[in-house]
Amino acid sequence: ANFSMSVPGTRITEQIEKEKAVAAVNAGAFFDNGTSSPSVGSVPEGLVISGGKVVWNSGSAPEEGFVGFNKDNVLVVADTMTAQEAMDLNIRDGCCFGPVLVKNGGINNEVYNTNSGYNPRTAIGQRADGAVILLCIDGRQAGSLGGTYADIINIMVEYEAVNACNLDGGSSTVMMYRDPATGQVSMVNNYSLLQKEPRRMPTFFMVRPLKEG
Repeated sequence: ANFSMSVPGTRITEQIEKEKAVAAVNAGAFFDNGTSSPSVGSVPEGLVISGGKVVWNSGSAPEEGFVGFNKDNVLVVADTMTAQEAMDLNIRDGCCFGPVLVKNGGINNEVYNTNSGYNPRTAIGQRADGAVILLCIDGRQAGSLGGTYADIINIMVEYEAVNACNLDGGSSTVMMYRDPATGQVSMVNNYSLLQKEPRRMPTFFMVRPLKEG
């Protein structure tokens, strides 16, 4: 990944096709100064690991938290993470956002009891058997006000996540899925009516198809 503020970020609709992924959600923090500048969504904030290499490290991210998979496909969540710590933990792919929702089977009670408000939410978790949980909650719409941190923790616990972390939400929340029978890609959630298409952003969590054989 070669990130630059002079190169606009990509949309999930483009990236899922480029990677031929089965499913995808938005991931970490990124530059956003609240304008319509093409630089919005171009570069990440915080630490980003891809393919076992540090591809971005801008220091602290606006939200406390790091989430990523190590080389054994185990989801690792942490309040903070340095590049060296990530390498020591054999992190293969990860990015910054938060807060951590569930860690080693225990819920984050401080976050659970926070008055976080109702917003569109994206989160990622993993069960003890290795199954990965991708979650998107619509919000700011007549049919769905959104979710609180407590809501997404409850869902992660219901689906038996032993580790889980909040990802970027709000107008960034998006999930796509490719029908294995037809190859057709569709949007799973409904984002804001004010958006004609998903936002540009630099990082995503994607599910690769199983290799044949």
